Amino acid sequence: MIEQNSQPFKIGIIIESKWPVEKTIEYTKLAEENGYDDAWVNDYIFDRDPFSILCLLAANSSKIRLGTGVVNPYLRHPEVIAASIGTVASMAPGRTVLGLGSSNDAMLKPIAVTVENPIETCRQTIDIVRLLLQGESANYDGSKFKLDKAKLSFKPEREVPIFLALATGKKMMQLCGESADGTFLMEATEDFHLEVMKSVHEARNLSKRNHKFGFETVANQLISVGRNRKEAIDSLKPVMASNLARKGPGVTMMGLDVSKAQEYAKEPSLIPADFMQHFSLCGTVDDCLDHISNLRKIGITQIAHRFPSPEQVKTVGVLLMPALREQFGHP
Repeated sequence: MIEQNSQPFKIGIIIESKWPVEKTIEYTKLAEENGYDDAWVNDYIFDRDPFSILCLLAANSSKIRLGTGVVNPYLRHPEVIAASIGTVASMAPGRTVLGLGSSNDAMLKPIAVTVENPIETCRQTIDIVRLLLQGESANYDGSKFKLDKAKLSFKPEREVPIFLALATGKKMMQLCGESADGTFLMEATEDFHLEVMKSVHEARNLSKRNHKFGFETVANQLISVGRNRKEAIDSLKPVMASNLARKGPGVTMMGLDVSKAQEYAKEPSLIPADFMQHFSLCGTVDDCLDHISNLRKIGITQIAHRFPSPEQVKTVGVLLMPALREQFGHP
């Protein structure tokens, strides 16, 4: 097990880039008011621009940390990424994170963009973003990207941590440990998460880079906490069913075959309670604290609330946050 007792456990919220502008502001304010630590804006082609959303959220919040969850280096040059996240950081100094990922061919197929050499592309993007955010003139000679005396016209007041999203690739896990300050994990079995965290921390320990930030691990999960276990779990089953239908073949990472996932997607009541409690944060406060304790042993330091409702966010603030502060030192 990879214990990270030194870090308080956090709760974040995922802000969908397809939401109307008013909804993104409403949910971020609500999350901040209820003690959530981070707001992560996802990035999908044809949705609203995540950096524009983050600037808007920076102007409408004061405490919650703001980040991308995640952007990719195939739609934006690293210089554009650096300038964009630097702009957000200038508006929200000390509470900005860049979440980066390699994307995939299926996601980029509608615009005929192919994901090539994802390891080197992500590595060079991280290098270039860090160079440019220092505010100095930079040269860089990479196989994918090059800089010739490139320099941003401004420098953020604070450094920006860079998180790297992980899937199943060992080399990407190694890059994450060597170069990133945190990671996002897909929904998967505990054994897979343990394998990922072992690979990441081995690479981190071997890396010669000066790690200025503690390493954070964010797991996206559904959340439903209540005073009655069955009611809390059952209320979340339709959302889980939609999630399983959306994931397609990716359900195998959750220990399901596709046919069983389709069965659950069609009839949410068939989803077992233990499956719900393993792949989401749901049940009573004590149930949720037990789940968080298990996640901490794996090395996970935050749950990012997927597909939240205002009622769920408020309930987390009223019921879970006080207990989280008491047991795990929530900030």
